[in-house]
Amino acid sequence: MAAVLLVDDRSQNLVALEAILEPLGHELVSVGSGEEALRLLLHRDDFAVILLDVQMPRLDGFETAALIKDRERTRDIPIMFLTAISKDEQNVFRGYEVGAVDYVFKPFQPEILRSKVAVLIDLHEKSEQLRLQAEQIALQDLADLRRESTARYEQLADAMPQIVWTADPSGQTTYLNRRFAQYTGIAVDAVPISWMEFVHPEDVAETLRRRRETLASGDVFEVEYRFRAADGTYRWHLGRAVPIRGEDGAIEFWIGTGTDIDNHKRIEEGQRFLLDAGVELARTLDRRVALEAVSKLAVPRIADVCRFETERPACDEPQLTPGSICVPMNAHGRTFGSITLEVDESGRRFDGADLATALALAQRAALAVESSRLYEEAEYRARAARALETIADGVVLLDAAGVVQLWNHAAETITGLSRDQVIGRRAVEAMPGYAQSEQRMPLDGSRPETMPIEIDGRELWLSFSAVEFDEGTVFAFRDLTEDRALEQMRSDLVATVSHELRTPLAAIYGAAVTVRRPDLDVGDETRDRLLEIVEHESGRLAEIVNDLLLASHLDSGRLQLAIVTVDPKAITTSVVDAARTHLPEGITLDLAAPKKLPAVRADEQQLRQVLVNLVENAVKYSPDGGPVNVRLEREADHVLWTVSDRGLGIPAAERRRVFEKFYRLDPHMTRGIGGTGLGLYICRELVHRLDGRIWVDSNNGKGSSFFVQIPIAKARADKARAAA
Repeated sequence: MAAVLLVDDRSQNLVALEAILEPLGHELVSVGSGEEALRLLLHRDDFAVILLDVQMPRLDGFETAALIKDRERTRDIPIMFLTAISKDEQNVFRGYEVGAVDYVFKPFQPEILRSKVAVLIDLHEKSEQLRLQAEQIALQDLADLRRESTARYEQLADAMPQIVWTADPSGQTTYLNRRFAQYTGIAVDAVPISWMEFVHPEDVAETLRRRRETLASGDVFEVEYRFRAADGTYRWHLGRAVPIRGEDGAIEFWIGTGTDIDNHKRIEEGQRFLLDAGVELARTLDRRVALEAVSKLAVPRIADVCRFETERPACDEPQLTPGSICVPMNAHGRTFGSITLEVDESGRRFDGADLATALALAQRAALAVESSRLYEEAEYRARAARALETIADGVVLLDAAGVVQLWNHAAETITGLSRDQVIGRRAVEAMPGYAQSEQRMPLDGSRPETMPIEIDGRELWLSFSAVEFDEGTVFAFRDLTEDRALEQMRSDLVATVSHELRTPLAAIYGAAVTVRRPDLDVGDETRDRLLEIVEHESGRLAEIVNDLLLASHLDSGRLQLAIVTVDPKAITTSVVDAARTHLPEGITLDLAAPKKLPAVRADEQQLRQVLVNLVENAVKYSPDGGPVNVRLEREADHVLWTVSDRGLGIPAAERRRVFEKFYRLDPHMTRGIGGTGLGLYICRELVHRLDGRIWVDSNNGKGSSFFVQIPIAKARADKARAAA
């Protein structure tokens, strides 16, 4: 039964072809690519016809057909092209040029295709019959000649280039020709000689198995094996034997030949290896993994040792010896390394065919290495770009002409200038302060330079460093504005606290020294006055320390509030009454509140702290005297406190800053007004934690009014329930 090979990358087309050709009753073998077809043809060449699709990925029909025709064992198989796309005359001519017997366009008539295939199958079967008959006749003639004249037969056998042998019906060797002696170096008269002794150990088992089968069945014996030569090397041979039968049909003897197919076998193995190596090289972009896989694939298929050198090539030109091959890996005019193949104990000897395989492998490996390096370079650049986008420092690249080419995300965030505003423009135009920074900054990255830059009314303190190279200059900068503000705050804290602590300490120290002076007799009234100073200034010290501790707790989030229901009128009355007991001369303190006010939910102690600070500030910042008024009223869901004075007042530009930590309206005490600058900061933080608001405004052009809003108890509870 003949076999038909169907090659198409679309499974539905293969199913359709199988359905059309199934009525012929022959074996149908389907594969999905040109590569699969070539692998299959390396193992079997008994196909009557090949139906080959033209349009296939990777290896198209024309390329597949050309490779089939290049191989001696498959070049006579007729090829019929099938296509639905490549219908122009150029493609048709190309199809016939590569050896096709027919070029069929889709869609086609199933009956016509079936009849064409049937004709080719019939032609194949008749050709095969003629070949077998010719072979049988030749072998039969050889047997007749031997029976007629042993001498004449031996002369003929000795003249043949193949190894010729005969064996009795049991397989025992009875004759070996001169070629055997020349090849093995063993005299043929030294019988009995077992030719199996010269078969490669790895091929003995399969050869014996096939021999036992044919001795039992009487079929033609055929097997491929490696045969040892006189120099110890092995070459591939095709062993073939036919039984010679007598008139009764019984086997009288066997006539066999051993044909050297080593070159052909190596070419086949090289092609198969190159296909598999191409798959491994295309499997990954990691060149180390790919080359390691190919190296393992090469041993022992084409060599006993395979080394890839990608750092220092072992050779610049192809080198061939019987025991080694070295070829450079070249692609696109560059050398990417070298491949070294060596033999060890296998008895292999390299020749031109092996060198051709090595050169083809080197070209494929070079392309794989180049692709891997290009990928690594692209990946490196991508990682570098991602790093530039994620780092917190601003990075700017200027070309040789001073035009901005790179402006990363951090540069946008720090300056507020977008890429569209900067890239493509000269740095002196797009970057505020660039001209002065360029003059002050070293361009070798040796030290950073910190300087103020004003952008859209904001002052930023930026630390710059720069490196100049052939293509331009790279600037890196980071925002130190907050660090500088923190440093200034620390400096203010030290200065303020030092000053505020020094004053009461000096008073306490002076009073204590005076009381203890042995040479000074102070009266009871003076002693009491001095002790009163110690007590008062000690209380002032305690207030300063308490303010510092409270501010620290607020900053760290460690302050715990005890929320309860608080009567706003009662707590305000107690604060005002306490303040009236030590009012300076010339200052009056009044409270205005409605008879009924709703309760608020707050921390009573902290709310009292807020009111005390506001009242004390109003008194302290009224050095010339005047009224201080405290007013309570209800506004929707809040209770509103207003503390007004007619004192120094706060300029409009400073009203936002008075709630900052350590900020003082009179830092140099030109009016004799001290303080830590923490009171209003504490008020703001406490009010926010009570879900309230605090702000300041002018008191009709003279003095100031501070406002505090705290939610009433019911509104706060409703808000909490809504949030839950």
